[in-house]
Amino acid sequence: MNSPAALPFALYRANLALQARIGELVQAGSRHWFEFGQRLVDDGLVENQAELDQILRAQDWQKLAALPADTFWRQMQQRFGDQQAAAQIAVATQSQFARDLQDAVVSWQHDVIEAMDDAGLGQAVPAFDPDWPTLSTGHPPTPAAPAQRARAGGESAT
Repeated sequence: MNSPAALPFALYRANLALQARIGELVQAGSRHWFEFGQRLVDDGLVENQAELDQILRAQDWQKLAALPADTFWRQMQQRFGDQQAAAQIAVATQSQFARDLQDAVVSWQHDVIEAMDDAGLGQAVPAFDPDWPTLSTGHPPTPAAPAQRARAGGESAT
């Protein structure tokens, strides 16, 4: 058992590790969205170049006049596909972020429990016990609770 004086440093390290992991997750998500945006821009540039090539290859006025309508419908279909891909990517990215964030918090909890155990204060951390929330369910409020609520609301507890 280590000295309880080492506890603050151990907790600081655990919190710093959690912050670093969350920062990595946010950075990875940002990078993913940046790559998706870059791909959309690249696709738009290719599409614009194709439209310019069609205009330059038009042999008569009828084909040239039909280009805006054809382009509109093609772009409309492309945008629907882009929106569908964006929604799928958003769901997948957020789900992965949530899983990774949950893993980071669980790791942080283990680090905190380990630090508390090393400091000899392991029994002071019942909140991490999975049965902890069920201990307080179904119990009536303590008699002091109504009086405290009345004082907080500015009323007297008589």
